[in-house]
Formats: sequence, structure tokens, C-alpha cells
Amino acid sequence: MSKAFVDNLIHNMRLAGIVTKVTPWTFEGIGDQALNVRYLGIKLDSDWQEIFSPGNNILLKFVIDRSTANVEFYLANKPPFVKIITRQFTDADKWEIIIGEVKKRLKRDKIDFQNHREQVGNIYSRIKADLK
Repeated sequence: MSKAFVDNLIHNMRLAGIVTKVTPWTFEGIGDQALNVRYLGIKLDSDWQEIFSPGNNILLKFVIDRSTANVEFYLANKPPFVKIITRQFTDADKWEIIIGEVKKRLKRDKIDFQNHREQVGNIYSRIKADLK
């Protein structure tokens, strides 16, 4: 996985109008454990309103090392940020699919939570207290 692919992914997200802020590439970690990281804030459009109110903030963290690439979703309302989910991606993935799968999972978990059917691993029940 390369930085260029993630940069192109972010460029396409900007063209779609869902990006609020983007940080430059940085390193996190020490020595051989250093990872390339880039943060991205996204706008919550009408699709997200089924899950969150518009006052919430979602932050994506792209993490690239030599062999893998992950995107971590955070609820970034106030520090410390709450990790929602981590998802691996490849250069065959598109941003619509990456974000769409997370939305789908959160919608399902919210419905289960509201119907008192949540199971271990329900993301929505874990982050509910931190939502606005």
C-alpha cells in the first residue's frame, strides 16, 4: 500500500464534498515500529443522521506500514477520542465501500441496541455514552 493511493482516495473524497480537514502525513511509533499516518475529518451527511446527530464529529485515521493498510474510525467529539472500528483496506477498495460498510454496521448495531438485542461487540452500545 502506498501513500499515493491514500492521497488519491482523499482527493476523491474531497471531490465528493465529505471532507472537513486533512492533516499532512506524519509518523507514529518509534524506530522499526514507525507507521505512516494521516488524519481526515468527514462531514456527516443525511445518511449518517440515521446513526448520529449532525453535532457529532467523525475522524478517520489512515495507517500504512510496509505490508498492510488500515483505516480507523473515531468519534471525535471531545478528547480522548473513542475508536469506533478499524478496517483493513487494499488498493482495490473505494472510499464509498469503506465508509458504506461502517455505516451499515453502525445502523445494524443501533437497531439491535434500540430493540435490546445487542450482543458482545455491538459498536453502538459502546459509543452511545459519548454521542451528542
